[in-house]
Amino acid sequence: MENQNEHKLSSFWFGFLLGGAVTGSAAFFLGTKQGRKTLKRLLEMSEDMEGTIQDFFEEYGEEIREKGAELLEEVKKLPKNHTNTPSPGSTIHGILDKIKILSPGTQKKVKRFFVKEGKIIEDLKK
Repeated sequence: MENQNEHKLSSFWFGFLLGGAVTGSAAFFLGTKQGRKTLKRLLEMSEDMEGTIQDFFEEYGEEIREKGAELLEEVKKLPKNHTNTPSPGSTIHGILDKIKILSPGTQKKVKRFFVKEGKIIEDLKK
């Protein structure tokens, strides 16, 4: 419960700071002459960037489409049964099983314990 309260508290301060930053920025950009000049320059720069990005895609768009088509063809050539599932030894259970097998004294039955409602319970299968 304490962790949840800490999260709410940090969210509150984050929101408070974000609101303060937005309000301060708005006051600067709309309330001062220098801020209005800066805002006007930023808007002009964004319009220039829009033109630059359009020029880039007009120039290199066809090349990008061709490379994308080549990539798609290569992906289609990959084997269908190829999956991204981890090998059994790379999961945490596989690693724990390897540790149990390789640890000394594994001829004895390894006891397993579980936690239920904060209390340790022995495994019933012995």
